[in-house]
Amino acid sequence: MGLKENISLVLSHHPRCSRFDDHVIKIFGLRICLGCTSAALGMILSILLFERVFLFFGNEPFYILMFGGSLLLASFFLIDVYSRLVHVARKAMLGFGVLFYYVGALMFHWIFVAAFVVSIPLYAFVSIKKHKEVCKGCKLAPMSSECYEV
Repeated sequence: MGLKENISLVLSHHPRCSRFDDHVIKIFGLRICLGCTSAALGMILSILLFERVFLFFGNEPFYILMFGGSLLLASFFLIDVYSRLVHVARKAMLGFGVLFYYVGALMFHWIFVAAFVVSIPLYAFVSIKKHKEVCKGCKLAPMSSECYEV
């Protein structure tokens, strides 16, 4: 496996399988995870709009925490239909909400930071479970090492 293939595997972290084609985009020939890219763009947008949102909520940590938490919950549960556009919107909402939830949690009370940190493995578990559902019916074992070969 060459350097370009290794970089693509790291940046896309999805099996090189047609069942996951909707989960990746190609930029300059590199496979990149669509969800992570969307979440990163959501985070960048939240940084750019941070001051305006902060002022809108009157620098109240509780409201900032609830705003971020609402976006996080909405990104998980709002729409359970898969399409590329919905996937991009949900992940961008996730990235946007993370910053405001975390900042609000740091300002409001440490227990919310702990809840956020604890939720990361839960999110990973749900994500892996969804990926395994995509693999159902495949002749290979779900998410086997053969899925990642170039």
